[in-house]
Amino acid sequence: MPPNLHALGIALCKSKTSSGVGLAAFKSKGLRQAMINRSCLELEKDCRKIVRKKKSVLKCTSLEDLRKFKWSKLMKEWIREAPTLYKVLKAIAVPPQFAKRKMQSLRPIIGTAGAMLLKARNAEMSAVQYLVSLALFLGRTRKKVCFKIFT
Repeated sequence: MPPNLHALGIALCKSKTSSGVGLAAFKSKGLRQAMINRSCLELEKDCRKIVRKKKSVLKCTSLEDLRKFKWSKLMKEWIREAPTLYKVLKAIAVPPQFAKRKMQSLRPIIGTAGAMLLKARNAEMSAVQYLVSLALFLGRTRKKVCFKIFT
């Protein structure tokens, strides 16, 4: 271990819990950056895995598939196939005051956020966007929303 990390190494050895190890490791700027970089690599791997999946919930865009769409099914897929992505989205979407709130009411928030991001990676991952469009159409929305990119 490099000399500038000796104190950290001692703290890691004396720590009795994994959370203590994580806290001690995060105090070192260099180690913190390495941990963040490693976490980003895990996120990248999760995203590649879920986008390559042939029968993802987000790729099922037929009318029959959209009728059967369930947020719980999407969450189960992400927990199984992309757990790091799911945890990051959940940490971003769920403020601490709502942490004890029922997960059922938070599924659309997490699912919509993740679906938008994954659609940027792969245009086929668009089931949620189809659902939103269908809901707007059935709700007789009169105005079309256009997004303009300002450069």
